[in-house]
Amino acid sequence: MEKYSNAELSAALMIVSSTISKCEKMLPKFEVGSSQHSLLQNRLRAMYISEALILDKPLEPQFSNADLENALLPVNSILQKCAAGQEKHPVDSPTFIRLQKIIDAMKIAKTLIQLKVG
Repeated sequence: MEKYSNAELSAALMIVSSTISKCEKMLPKFEVGSSQHSLLQNRLRAMYISEALILDKPLEPQFSNADLENALLPVNSILQKCAAGQEKHPVDSPTFIRLQKIIDAMKIAKTLIQLKVG
């Protein structure tokens, strides 16, 4: 098992918590049943799972094994989008650095989810 430092987990938690907050604010703006609403709900569930894992909280009964497996897709999507965004900016730019922090947090979340899935 990969061991993360308290600083790494704390930084990841800040990013995940921020993502949750932003997603919760956006959710009411999309019509229930629309693809945007569904994608945002899936992303939120993945971030809730990530937050619980980073905080080492129990996942049951709130989240099932299927929820854990399904959480990998939104996390991978965030990783891909951030990596694609980085390609458009110089390495020393604030945007590149901000995206790198998100990538680092999502890599931690992905690893923790994969460890739970088995």
